[in-house]
Amino acid sequence: MIATIFDHGATLQELDALHGKGDFVSQEEYMEFLEGDQQTAMAEIVWLARMRDDGALFHAALARISDPVLRRDLSLTPCLEAGHRLAVERASRERLQAA
Repeated sequence: MIATIFDHGATLQELDALHGKGDFVSQEEYMEFLEGDQQTAMAEIVWLARMRDDGALFHAALARISDPVLRRDLSLTPCLEAGHRLAVERASRERLQAA
């Protein structure tokens, strides 16, 4: 059996954040979406862990991803998000200073 975000008690709000409002209302529908893809299931758990700021779950799920490119991309995403956030903050400060 594939471990999924449902095994980690994903809330309706978390499901909506991962997939859009109302996409999955049951684990059965989610399993149909996955079509047995363990890598996608683990990537989703990585995203869930990131939303919860759960480092232990993040690293455990990341370690179970065998695709090195997917594992690298998932581990780099926080750095990219932080860089984007800093760029937005810098642009906002520059606009305020220019006004």
